[in-house]
Amino acid sequence: MIPTDFRVRDWGRAASGKELQVDNTETELWIEAGKLVNRPVDDAGQAFTDKHLFAGRGMIKLVTSQRGTIVHWVMFCANWSSQFFLNDLIMTCVAPVTLRYFNAGWFEETLGSTEAAQHRLQVLLAKSDVRLHQRTIATKFDPDHHLIPDLLRDIYENKSVPEVSGVVCRVNLESQVHTVESIGEKSELARIWGVVPVSYPCQTGHSYDKVVSKSYFEAIQTQKPVYDHVLAAMVKPKGEVEWLSYQRVIIPERTVVRNEGRVHVMCAGAPVDIHLL
Repeated sequence: MIPTDFRVRDWGRAASGKELQVDNTETELWIEAGKLVNRPVDDAGQAFTDKHLFAGRGMIKLVTSQRGTIVHWVMFCANWSSQFFLNDLIMTCVAPVTLRYFNAGWFEETLGSTEAAQHRLQVLLAKSDVRLHQRTIATKFDPDHHLIPDLLRDIYENKSVPEVSGVVCRVNLESQVHTVESIGEKSELARIWGVVPVSYPCQTGHSYDKVVSKSYFEAIQTQKPVYDHVLAAMVKPKGEVEWLSYQRVIIPERTVVRNEGRVHVMCAGAPVDIHLL
């Protein structure tokens, strides 16, 4: 057990042999086999990559400062004794606590207190053997009975998406294929991937496309706006797979010619009512 007077800064001092200053300097700690260790290095003295330490050695990384704490680990690789150790250790850390854990992609959650972080860690520990296979989930909601961002509610009610903030897709009802025609420079998609329509979210044929595009066809066929939540493991520009959550409104154009029409899509990065773990 961790002593009642334990503080993370004391462990940092013990590991480095130097007194840590009380400022915004970050302290990086590693947990292996249920105890704090120095970051491992190879025979040449070079530090192993985080990826190797998480997946290859089942380690947990904790970065703390006066601004808060961030914990990184791979759910199904992390040593159980290390997770139990972390469960006690987290109570000595500085809040808010951000949990960044991998399961088919990187999840990120921020908890306002160490008590809330400890509870969430206990829940995740009980699910550490769960492997997620579904990478994209989209669920429809009624905006009249759900907490929807004000901007999206206005768009849903006015049935108009600002060109600069939305994405326009051409939808073919016969072939069940859609193409991205334009990306607003202030859209959520452009913020991450830019405005050139060749990024991962704009490509067709993969699992993400097949799930999120269903609402486009529904909007065209019913001629009614669609409001839904999306949670998806997506390839970011730097190559990492991260779970992104967003809410969106899809507004169909009234004109449909030769089984083709357009939808205007507005997304907002926001919490979603979809729970995987």
